Amino acid sequence: MKLNLGCGEDIKQGYLNVDFRKTHPLVFECDLSKFPWPWKTNSVETVMMLDFLEHFKMSMTDVLMSEVTRILAPNGEVIIQVPDMDILSSAVLCLPAVPCNVCGSHFGSEDDCAGGCLQTRSGLAKAAFGRMYGGQDYNGNYHMAGFNHLTIVELLKKHGFRGFSFVEKEH
Repeated sequence: MKLNLGCGEDIKQGYLNVDFRKTHPLVFECDLSKFPWPWKTNSVETVMMLDFLEHFKMSMTDVLMSEVTRILAPNGEVIIQVPDMDILSSAVLCLPAVPCNVCGSHFGSEDDCAGGCLQTRSGLAKAAFGRMYGGQDYNGNYHMAGFNHLTIVELLKKHGFRGFSFVEKEH
């Protein structure tokens, strides 16, 4: 079994798509802040959490990861995506090394992106604030925890994960 936790409207084929809201007929509605989760110990081969962990209090992330560890089959895979607060903070501060969130180019000394995509520094900062605090367009779509590379590594190691890799995505 493969789980896509906190899927919202991002339905993944081959996964049981799980969210606290019934956003689609293929979504299994489940409050993932209540424990234990309804899956058996060692029964899940992949747990996908794309933009999921930040919706919980930081103090709850340990409980969530303990539950992931419980349901994950031996040699199972965990896929995590969270907003990187280091990158977002740099975007808010308009630091020059931050790539454009639209085209990937960099900002020069001007306020407009050098890639010609019409993104501005203020637009980049606004997008970063959106990633920091969540969409806020329905109850529960806000962020209560923040992560960076170091804090994710620490959380994974604390729960026994080893041999992980990082893939950077543009937002």
